[in-house]
Amino acid sequence: MTKPMPTDSAAITSVLNQDFRLVAEGVQHIVDNFNAVVNHVNANRGFLGPLILWIKQQLENVKALLVKVIELVKYAIAHATPVLSLVVQSFDWVTKVKTPMSDLSTPAGTPRDLNLAYWTGAAATIYTSKTIAQKGAIDDATIKADFVSQWLFSIAQANVDYMVGLVTVVANVVGKLTQAAIDATTVIDIPWAVDQLSKTVGDLVAAAINDLTTVAKRFFQAVKDARDIQSQVGDHTKLPGGKWPQAVAH
Repeated sequence: MTKPMPTDSAAITSVLNQDFRLVAEGVQHIVDNFNAVVNHVNANRGFLGPLILWIKQQLENVKALLVKVIELVKYAIAHATPVLSLVVQSFDWVTKVKTPMSDLSTPAGTPRDLNLAYWTGAAATIYTSKTIAQKGAIDDATIKADFVSQWLFSIAQANVDYMVGLVTVVANVVGKLTQAAIDATTVIDIPWAVDQLSKTVGDLVAAAINDLTTVAKRFFQAVKDARDIQSQVGDHTKLPGGKWPQAVAH
């Protein structure tokens, strides 16, 4: 189910927005086509005789399955904003933290005046120790920013995979309902159409929920690994007391 992720936040959010739109449209098609099947059945109930009870029961089973799919879609759409935010934040940690901090690493360890290489004594020792501490803090912040970005990106990837799976199942269900609506236009084919619909939708939904649950578990595992973030941020080896090492005491 996993597919290659685009390389910038705008492209990823565009893909996700398209998926959200597709599943929303798909739900409407599901409702319309299911109602079309029901209407065909009701319009021909007089010709169906005792089969009508069996047909209604099958349609109730199909309806229950469709409700599960629709609820999954509603939940995904309701959480669209935080999902998109995760993507943006992941890239922000690279562009707004990691990149500018890494740019400071080399300058922090390189004296502007090469004559400082000949500087000796207590002041020179203190200056060197401050420089090392500053560079260490810069490099540490760069590593932490990359770690947080990758963690957020893994969650974003799980969400993209989830939406890919959801779009696929909605499209497949719409296809089966559309065919059933066409088949049910002929009275003699209504029982067969409903029977096929019940079987195929049941198989589709069962497989889809299983696949989506697997992706969801990966998402929750990434969230569970938030402890790793706390561990990274809580490591103050290069940031004494959680503060930036000062070059000048005051």
